[in-house]
Amino acid sequence: MMGRARRHAWLAGPALLASLALFAWTRPAAAGFGDTGGHWAEVPILRLVARGVLSGFPDGTFRPDQPVTRAELARMLAAVLEDPAGPRSYPAEVAVFTDLDPDHWARGSILSLWELGIFQGYPDGRFAPERPISRTEVTVVLTRLLAPSGRPVPPPTFADAARIPAWAAEAVADAVGRGLVFGFEDGTFRPLAPTSRAQAAALVSRVLEARGDLFDLGGRVGRFDPAGRTLDLVTATGFLRLAVRPDAVVYRNRAPDGLESLTPLDEGLVILDRQGQVAWIEAFQGEDRGRVVTADPAAGRLVYRPAGGVRDLTVALAPGALVLRNGLRAGLGDLQPGDQVYLALSASTSQAMALDAVAVDVAGRVLEVGREASRLTLAVGDREESQTYDVAPEVRVYLNGSPVAWWSLAPGDLVGIALDTDGRAGFVEAVRSAATAGLAPVAPPADPTARLRRAAEDAGVPEAPVDVFLLAGPVMAGDLAGLGRVEAVSVDVTDWASVEQATAQTGAALGGIDLLVNNAGIAGPNAPLDQYPLADWHQVIAIDLTGVFHCCRAVVPLMKAAGYGRIVNVASIAGKEGNPNASAYSAAKAGVVALTKSLGKELAGQDIAVNCITPAAAKTAIFDQMTQTHIDYMLSKIPRGRFVAVDEIAAMVAWLLSAENSFTTGAVFDLSGGR
Repeated sequence: MMGRARRHAWLAGPALLASLALFAWTRPAAAGFGDTGGHWAEVPILRLVARGVLSGFPDGTFRPDQPVTRAELARMLAAVLEDPAGPRSYPAEVAVFTDLDPDHWARGSILSLWELGIFQGYPDGRFAPERPISRTEVTVVLTRLLAPSGRPVPPPTFADAARIPAWAAEAVADAVGRGLVFGFEDGTFRPLAPTSRAQAAALVSRVLEARGDLFDLGGRVGRFDPAGRTLDLVTATGFLRLAVRPDAVVYRNRAPDGLESLTPLDEGLVILDRQGQVAWIEAFQGEDRGRVVTADPAAGRLVYRPAGGVRDLTVALAPGALVLRNGLRAGLGDLQPGDQVYLALSASTSQAMALDAVAVDVAGRVLEVGREASRLTLAVGDREESQTYDVAPEVRVYLNGSPVAWWSLAPGDLVGIALDTDGRAGFVEAVRSAATAGLAPVAPPADPTARLRRAAEDAGVPEAPVDVFLLAGPVMAGDLAGLGRVEAVSVDVTDWASVEQATAQTGAALGGIDLLVNNAGIAGPNAPLDQYPLADWHQVIAIDLTGVFHCCRAVVPLMKAAGYGRIVNVASIAGKEGNPNASAYSAAKAGVVALTKSLGKELAGQDIAVNCITPAAAKTAIFDQMTQTHIDYMLSKIPRGRFVAVDEIAAMVAWLLSAENSFTTGAVFDLSGGR
């Protein structure tokens, strides 16, 4: 969610709450507080610290099991509902509660929450700021931060449910139904028990997450640059390079970790501090392993039998998924039944982000490494018979997941070997550890994570096309510098505000905008319509169609004012004919064709031409998002027998942008190679 501002106005009502520090306590180092390590609430506590909602005591502790008072909770929630305009204060004559002194340290927070209807006092007019808040009270207060669920909820079934006050029963039932509060192991809720600081932190964290306000950004992790302390993140709307705090906290697969552990195969959720730096990142990557049963490149799906499993599983590949076979880049169609396969899985979609397949023809234990003769001798089979294999000059060898020279193998290593067409060792997967000593010579357990990480870093993560556009801007600017003045402006075409800003910046720098080419686009995954991921559908439409609308809407007023303009929208032959297993892309490009015709007619009375081109496929970065089967299908539909060259498209676009094109508008120009 590039550029998403934190949402502060959770409730309709008076002015937003003041931004307040919590007791001026100290922020912990990345390792956390001295007394929260291993605590059940360590993660929510540190999340809220990163959000600026919580801090610890001067002695470096958090005291998680200490009761939280009503005033402390008010200060915490005031920090949650921060007001960018600055702190808010109340005159001394504003007297709402009889026991709240004008100079009380949490007075502003308490009164702000009272104004919003979030926190209330007692019938006798007191607020009781130093009183520990009960589990019932904290539940009621926090549910007021959420919009009504709109669905009936059953009453709580705790063993002590009868002790929940009637005025709180509905709120407690709602909170239980939303998964915000839980009971204890003995089945009780303990409604009158004081709420600990840890429990309060966990509840506030869950409420923030339910509102979508716990994390600022989410997306695919790119690279972490330790020298510059920057983290690349590919979000649904574009590419971001973020500065990282020196004390940033990193959790990977729910365990504390370091920034160096992050890889392009991870998905990450990020919390930013007030300066926009990364204060917290939660990274996830699922995994599985087994043997290939079938691979369906057309559908982008793999069927495999998990290791130790008795039932086959089917997994869809994410767009641009990295596939390796025997250490080399491959397509899904290159995988063969029986291949050992490791799957790096998306934690959010369960799609395969990467596959590492190994074809093992021979498995055994190394007996001898003959470097001079380029031979490996193995103990093979139950009888550990000695067999010798020539080693191919281009052999690829991985030891514990890292590439090594083949002569680095040692007696005792467990190896799996793939033979080339000449019967030589062309690929070797080896494992060496104390645990392998004395084991029978069988295929080693694949540990390809290091290999996949290296391949992903070398290849680059498949990025949203707006990212390709952003990265290409400076490159194009450099290439065109010799032709005159060039200004490169980064823009997220899915975000109207971003397009507006880029348009204004460009118009101001160049004195107007005469020409517009809408070329940002992605292919999306290849999948049948009834299996098409909803998120991918919305992303393709947002970039390929809504992006064109945004740019035209922003630029057309400038062209109208100048009395001149040329617009070229890049559609696709798929928008006219429809490609199977590409419904989102075909629909978006068909929309571009219709938008072009509509806008062309609207502006026909002025010297503004709006046209579009529908080229056949060209070999560009968008091919990285497609399966080889889909690429082959597109080529088979072109009578010319080749893909269109980028220069051929550029020549057509250049004429459509020229003053010579003074008549044609609202037209569609094919570059289809005879389709």
